[in-house]
Amino acid sequence: MSEGMSQISTGGASYPLWSKSGNQLLYLTIEGRLMVVDYTADGQTFRPSKPRPWSDTRIGNFGVPGTPLFNSGFRPYDLTPDGRRVITWKTDQPADTKINLHVTMLQNWFDELQRRVKK
Repeated sequence: MSEGMSQISTGGASYPLWSKSGNQLLYLTIEGRLMVVDYTADGQTFRPSKPRPWSDTRIGNFGVPGTPLFNSGFRPYDLTPDGRRVITWKTDQPADTKINLHVTMLQNWFDELQRRVKK
């Protein structure tokens, strides 16, 4: 490693995220495990702890084992504003599971709002 760099993961990682608290780094492993690393920083010194799983639940949408299908460039998880929870989706549902999904599309909502306000 060159000066100013610290190796965090030995098995590969993607989608790093600095916690909002300022003392944790999160990343996703190749297997879809969310890991967290506590760290301290003093001036020019960065001291990471040993990575540990955030949860035992895999996240993301994996097809071929170890190959994420969400390579869109967007991180498939985020932290809530308080930094205590992760927002993502789970992958442990069987592929043939039917999901009841309801979507409401509201078009021209501003026109409808103006119509209702004028009454």
